[in-house]
Amino acid sequence: MIQNNDFDVPKIVIVGHVDHGKSSFIGRLLYDIGEIQKEKFGELKKASKKRGEEFEFAFLLDALQDERDQGITIDTTRIFFKTKKRKYVFIDAPGHKEFIRNMITGAASADIAILIVDVKDGIKQQTKKHSYLLKLLGIEKVITLYNKMDKISYSESKFLNIKAELDEFLSNIGIESYTSLPISSKKGDNIVSLSKNMRWYHGQSFVEILDGYKIQENNKSEFIRFPVQDIYKLGDKRVIVGRIESGKIKSGTKLIFLPSNESVFVKTLEVWPKAKKEYEVGDCIGITLSDEIFVDKGNMGSDLERPPKLTNRFESRVFWLSKSKILFNKKYLMKINTGEYEVSINKIKKIIDVESLTEKTKINVQKNDICEVVIHSSELIPMDDYSFNKSTSRFCLLDEKEIVA
Repeated sequence: MIQNNDFDVPKIVIVGHVDHGKSSFIGRLLYDIGEIQKEKFGELKKASKKRGEEFEFAFLLDALQDERDQGITIDTTRIFFKTKKRKYVFIDAPGHKEFIRNMITGAASADIAILIVDVKDGIKQQTKKHSYLLKLLGIEKVITLYNKMDKISYSESKFLNIKAELDEFLSNIGIESYTSLPISSKKGDNIVSLSKNMRWYHGQSFVEILDGYKIQENNKSEFIRFPVQDIYKLGDKRVIVGRIESGKIKSGTKLIFLPSNESVFVKTLEVWPKAKKEYEVGDCIGITLSDEIFVDKGNMGSDLERPPKLTNRFESRVFWLSKSKILFNKKYLMKINTGEYEVSINKIKKIIDVESLTEKTKINVQKNDICEVVIHSSELIPMDDYSFNKSTSRFCLLDEKEIVA
């Protein structure tokens, strides 16, 4: 039986150009909300002084990776923390060699996206590429942080100039800036409390913005999507396990399972310790069915009114991560929802230049290019149009167990 995780917290991804302050911002935030022991902070400051270098809040992340007894759960991809209102998790700690690859993994499941920009250094190619990648992954709203305000003497006019430039770029690619916040990770301005150095700023602090962000508003849909993760045999029960990606499920709900196109009613809900009457987006549940039909891992349960499409040929926009070229005669492994399929890329329709947002003239796709391709599968794949349901239309391509797109 399935146990829902009480630690189902909002997931945050933070992106931006290298050295624009991702690590410093996270370190400062954790310190200011009391998630870092003062003794550890003091030790790091002394160690920095001894080495003759200025203390950076980014050092806190390095220290936490070495010592996992600070009250924070941290590994290479997750940092849990809590404000006075609720718990959160950063799903991609900055600083990895393959940041783009890690960012994709994190952003694909993010509830909240943060874009950070160094106001002195300005908007860079990586700033634009990461923004466009967020859009590609279905994120249409970001919290924009304008860091290092102390380096431009907290100038409102300089802040407004770079804000206008970034807002225009984001608007052109279809991303809304949920809020624009001038901060200094080094000094702590506007992170937990409002800064006295920027009295011209009349908005909220970062923590207030975070706590006020409504997570579920973008995820709810009346149409059911229930990818099958596994099948459990419990006595004479055959329990179908999965996570609800959209819609609601209760006993008596009628579902159709793809690709078999067989419809059936939900007989019971199998959730530990005690099942509720109804479950919705984000809930992991087990169900039994009213009739014995064949259901396998990777199948999709849905409502009958608007089920996913079954297709073996489709167009998609992908972010290519491999140094290897796209080969038309090669078989790639496609992972979508809980299913795996052998596919081939039949055609490259266009390659997009992230800097100018125009189509490139080159033929070969290179690492970190965004391209539009035609994909073919020997099997029918249940999937949604991206505009209809982002969570059930995202996928990755693998070659010899390595993610290539």
